[in-house]
This record gives sequence, structure tokens and C-alpha cells, in this order.
Amino acid sequence: MDDKVCKRKTFTCIEQLNEKEYVVERKKKQYLYIDFSSNIEEFDFFSFTSKRLKNTGIKIPKVYWIDKKNKSVVMQYIKEETVLDTLIKQDLTDEYYEQIFYIAWASRMEGFLLDFNPKNFVMHDSVLYYMAFKFEAYDKNRAFQQKDIYYWVYTKQLVEYLKQNNLPYDEKRLKDEYSTNKEIALKIVKFYR
Repeated sequence: MDDKVCKRKTFTCIEQLNEKEYVVERKKKQYLYIDFSSNIEEFDFFSFTSKRLKNTGIKIPKVYWIDKKNKSVVMQYIKEETVLDTLIKQDLTDEYYEQIFYIAWASRMEGFLLDFNPKNFVMHDSVLYYMAFKFEAYDKNRAFQQKDIYYWVYTKQLVEYLKQNNLPYDEKRLKDEYSTNKEIALKIVKFYR
């Protein structure tokens, strides 16, 4: 793989994650390199959203360099499993819920709606990071506690999502609808702002 350049800094490519993302290294430190050269609109959107999210208190990986000329970004590389990966194996602890409800509140206060799919979040050093770098205008009918909370608890909706995406699931972990709704209601009462 070829070396990558961002802001006149050269990075050694270690691994290609997908068609535009690479794990790179410079001075023995690893970073995530994103090549937006094939989609300038996506680059502009990333630049806008990363700045906006940074100012909300919502944790995102640190963006070190944005190279407008080469349409590339170098940012903090967080090599952790996603919240979805954790949910597949076990229930989440209150630490996750406290932070995700804060993130939902902060995004509502800013007037936008994140993509709350658990695959878009990772826990690193006890901090929940939003990895998707995208949002839409806020819509109270699609708010986290109205819709997406059902994907943060082992529910029928989550199992259906896992099945559709050919991911492992354990139907024995499913509770009856009353118990599931009670668990979700208690989390909303405990953590909702």
C-alpha cells in the first residue's frame, strides 16, 4: 500500500479498513486516515459536522488534520469494539446509558438528530465516542428515547436487526414484552434529562 499524505505530512499505511479508510502510522503513533478525494461533498460535510459536533460536548475522535487540497483527514484511531459488538455478547452497564442519554440530550439542545445505531458508538477509556460524524435536523418523533433506545437493549427489534445483518444473536436473552418495556422505562426515568 502506498504512503498517505495529509497537510504535507507522510503517513505509512498499515491496514486498509474499507475503500476510503486506512490505519496509518507516523512517528510510532497510529491514526485513522480518511480519503475523501472521490467524494468532495462528503469531505465538506465531514468538515462541517466534525466542527459542529466538537462544540456540543459529544465525544468524537480527535481530528488532527483536515487537508482541503487533498480532501483527506487524519484523526484519532480508536480500536475498540462497537456498542453493538458489546450488546451481542452481553447487556450494557449503566455507564453506557448515562452517556448515551447525555448525548441524546446534547444533540436535542443543538437541534440535530444523530444516527443512534449502536454500531456508530465505541467505548474507549470509559468514554462513549460517536463515530458516524453525521446528523440530521432534530425530529422529536425519531428521538433516541422514542425509537433508538430499542436497539440499546436486547429487544425483539435488536434481534431482528441482527438477523437482517447476519450477526449472531441469542433469543434466550430476550425477555417478555412487559419486562423489556419496564427495563426501558426505568432507564428513561433514571437517565433522561
